[in-house]
Amino acid sequence: MGDVDGAQATFDRALQIARETGLPKEEADWHKGKGTTLVGLGRYDAALHEYAAAGQVYERSGLQRELVEALNDTGRLYELLGDGVAADMQFQRALQLAQKIGNGSGESTSLLALGDLERRRKNNDAADTYFGRALERARGVGDEEGTAAALVQRAMNELDRKHYGPALQSASEATQIAEHSGNRPAISLSRYVLGEVRRSQAELQQALDQYSAAAALQKQLRDPELGWRILYGRGQTLEALGKSDDAIGAYKDAIHIIEETRSQISEERYRAGYIEYRYQVYVALVELLLKLGKPYDAFFYSEKLRARAYFDQLGPSASVVNDAGAQQRIRELGEQIRSLRRAIQKEYSLPGKERRGQAVELYSAELERAERDYQELLDNSRNSAPDSRAHPWTIAAATEIQRLLPRDTALIEYVVGKQAVSVLVITPTLVIGLPVLITSESLSSRTELLRDLIMEQSPEWVQPARGLRRFLVDPLQAAGYLGKIHQLVIVPDGVLNYVPFAALPTGSDRFLGDDFTVAYLPSAAALARGPGTGSGRALLAMAPSDAHLPNATAEVRSIGQMFPRGSRVVVGKAATKTLFKRVAADYDYLHLATHGSLNRNVPSLSALELEPDDQNDGRLELHEIVGMKLHARLVTLSACETALGKGYFTETPAGDEFVGLTRAFLNAGGHNVLASLWAVNDESTRVLMVRFYQHLLESGPAEALARAQRELRHSDARYRDPYYWASFVMVGPTN
Repeated sequence: MGDVDGAQATFDRALQIARETGLPKEEADWHKGKGTTLVGLGRYDAALHEYAAAGQVYERSGLQRELVEALNDTGRLYELLGDGVAADMQFQRALQLAQKIGNGSGESTSLLALGDLERRRKNNDAADTYFGRALERARGVGDEEGTAAALVQRAMNELDRKHYGPALQSASEATQIAEHSGNRPAISLSRYVLGEVRRSQAELQQALDQYSAAAALQKQLRDPELGWRILYGRGQTLEALGKSDDAIGAYKDAIHIIEETRSQISEERYRAGYIEYRYQVYVALVELLLKLGKPYDAFFYSEKLRARAYFDQLGPSASVVNDAGAQQRIRELGEQIRSLRRAIQKEYSLPGKERRGQAVELYSAELERAERDYQELLDNSRNSAPDSRAHPWTIAAATEIQRLLPRDTALIEYVVGKQAVSVLVITPTLVIGLPVLITSESLSSRTELLRDLIMEQSPEWVQPARGLRRFLVDPLQAAGYLGKIHQLVIVPDGVLNYVPFAALPTGSDRFLGDDFTVAYLPSAAALARGPGTGSGRALLAMAPSDAHLPNATAEVRSIGQMFPRGSRVVVGKAATKTLFKRVAADYDYLHLATHGSLNRNVPSLSALELEPDDQNDGRLELHEIVGMKLHARLVTLSACETALGKGYFTETPAGDEFVGLTRAFLNAGGHNVLASLWAVNDESTRVLMVRFYQHLLESGPAEALARAQRELRHSDARYRDPYYWASFVMVGPTN
């Protein structure tokens, strides 16, 4: 009925009665109901707690029908928080259980949820199959709410495929069912979808009417998810009508709702995931502001989008876990994870493919659960600290960034939209912005093709590299914005984090890295950070033997010889995680010649491979790096392997491992981080690193890298191919 305050008050009273009268099943029901009310209000942390309380009772009591509902509700919440992997696990389990016990309504809800996940992944045909099955099940059991929900989802899927007639038909039918039943949340949602259909058909006034009808109900419902979507659709419609000021107001109101909701999410991984599906509002506002000739305002919202994630990681949420009980549980889960990893490795070494496959599947499922429990425990422990909330941060204005830039430096910030890339350029004397027409799908496929061809050492890499240069750099040079510029600071977005800008060809055997010194930043706000201070000791260089890199020992010893005072070179079994964590804060330069491993399910458990000892397993995990207090001028990850599998850019949000790892060291106190965009060659890396440190003694890190890369490809014909030198990029200020 839309009375959310009445619902919440009733659930609280029911919970009290259930506790007083000792009715655990009813208490669990009211926890679940209250959780759903809290989700509708955008209070996602509290909702997770309520769902967990209900699910535990249902599990213990064998209440399978109720458990199906709790799994579906929890999965939906994970989806809202951007954790598609966890959501998929919940929905799949709910579907299997619903089918087992013959729960048609639960099965319909699970199918609908799985279809929505497929739609988000742009697998529209698979999504349509799920929606069709969900609709059939809902109608079969007379579930009006489920039927309306399935029709709404099918309408959105048809809209994605530009099938406007079927979309309108499904949305209209959903509206009729919702209005007949008096379900106000369903009415508001279906009206919003009708607005989306009308807008897509350029029936703009009718679209505004539908958005207004949805918004009138939304004021009572106070659902932030629907609220920002209505405002975003309204903004797009007003923009199409030429009412730019009104459109800007709608976009800003949508962003206000998004950020207000996000500020109440305590866990960093969920704050990042939450923004992942809502970034398009920022993109639309940046594009409109550039169109109106307002680059300063456009830059502000571009920074607002990316700086939030950057600052969240800098906040106190990375504080040390002080609770002894939590530390003990973390150690226990860590040991369980290590045991499961060893068991999986052992199974792969045994004969018998079928038996091995079954065991690996079982161990892998257990490992995934243990890793998620580990992550949740870390988050809960950190968030229980008194200072665990992120502090408010001020977004730097373009004028402030101008003052921080050297006179020969340009900062180029990219914002990737669905149909265009917005390019913002800041130099000490100008702030401009321009759109470049290229779809995000084309950008992703071009980048993936370029990386694949480079790693295959195919000469055909040149063509996609030239294409990317024409879109990303040529418009700036043609307009004369880079005329007196010698250094480029690239602030990439999404898939552009994986473009080796320095290797983009500008002529015959000439590259962008020959014309400019290139560095990267996660956000322009990072320019405001001062350099690392160190404590007088120059270099800590480590090369563990477990990395199996034949040239790593020679590499770190050669580099160590360049720092005769205060350097420490540690190789083989002595290069332990325990040692690194104990002494790393004492050095100005940290050099790690080792591999990295990506955990896609739980990114904060991605790790650098150091040596184990009786205190640690040797995996320096990303969350541990963030919690360190470094003072390093430079952190070098000379063999950090971030090789990505085929199809990576369509399956996983760009930036998870390379961006996560580099930012972890930046946030821990490193001023610059040198890392690789793909798996590197061991021998060429040794040569490149020695040359890099030779130049580092007399120039800044970005310039030292540029010189070393030029020398490597010119001095040895074996290493002319960009596979050998273009992988390494400098993340951090150029000074």
